[in-house]
Amino acid sequence: MSNNFELLNKLKGKREMILMWLKKNHKNIFVTNKHLKDGTEARAYWYYGYLLALTDSIKNLEANVASMEEKDKMEKNIISSPNNSNQNNWKNIFILVLIVLLISSVGYGIFQHREKETADARLMELINESTRLHTEVEETKNKYSDAVSAIKDLSDENTQLVDLVADLRVRADKPPIIKEIIVTKTVVKPSEPIYITTELPQEHRFKLSPGLEVARFSQQGGKYAFETHELSIRNSVVIGENKSTSLLQIASSAEPDKYYEIPIDDFDVRIIEPARKIFKPDLMLAARVGLNENPQLTASLNLTFLHPLKCLDALGVTIAGNSQTFQAGIIPVAYNIGCHLPVFDDLWIVTDAFVDIHAKFGAGIGLGTKF
Repeated sequence: MSNNFELLNKLKGKREMILMWLKKNHKNIFVTNKHLKDGTEARAYWYYGYLLALTDSIKNLEANVASMEEKDKMEKNIISSPNNSNQNNWKNIFILVLIVLLISSVGYGIFQHREKETADARLMELINESTRLHTEVEETKNKYSDAVSAIKDLSDENTQLVDLVADLRVRADKPPIIKEIIVTKTVVKPSEPIYITTELPQEHRFKLSPGLEVARFSQQGGKYAFETHELSIRNSVVIGENKSTSLLQIASSAEPDKYYEIPIDDFDVRIIEPARKIFKPDLMLAARVGLNENPQLTASLNLTFLHPLKCLDALGVTIAGNSQTFQAGIIPVAYNIGCHLPVFDDLWIVTDAFVDIHAKFGAGIGLGTKF
């Protein structure tokens, strides 16, 4: 608006200058009006002067319009720049959070790995320092199945495992969570199945193999004593990843501090696989690279929904970004290569198809871990 006032004052000033010059040098021009007569040289000069005046006015107006457009453009930039700045700030904050979470996840994985290595080293040290003591350790390969199949397979007319399961219930309307079922069977045979004599001995000890005393007969002063001992039974089971071991020991009250190792005839370990939830949202953090014409390394936050297999996820969404771009897309499939690694058991390869902030499409691949 100020530019319009400046232009108006400028035109008024020029008009006053011309008016004063005419009054001073050609006063009669206001009376004769020769420029009004057609075909005269005076009329041509009058049109020529008017043309120059219009040309000068147009130039001033164009300069004024250009100045106003430049000013409007600067004002729009000033107005929009805070929004752009805010968008960039939010984008940078989002990327920073993703990077921090990714570094934290990697650090946690390394810490867990070192903790496991330390625990494994201590266990190996304990194993190497100990001397082998037991000779009747039974070993079996672990079997994996669901709870119902394991209960039916391991139950018989004498042992109904479902009764044991029922006692684990916390709520009457909800079944308990079963992790392992272990069944051990053995027959402890007598050292001397039948003892035949024509005269009563002063003493006779009844023993089970390999020397475990369970009863004793004795006589003294015409009196006979029949003594039955108490038995302390200890069954120790160690469950490994693929195999398990068991040790059965029995001690008699005749020798309470001596435990005899009893051979195990049947040893069965069932690992109950939890029911896999096919649909469950899982959050994953990954470092990824775009497979487009301008590949960039970005940090991504992924959410997968379907889990058809133990090491396979399908159908998810992803958002990713860095200081230069922001992308959103769909995850068709993700695979956990940690299922085949000895160290990191949660290391996922994630594929995605995305669109960036410039509406350009592309594909990406990343390496990440779940929360």
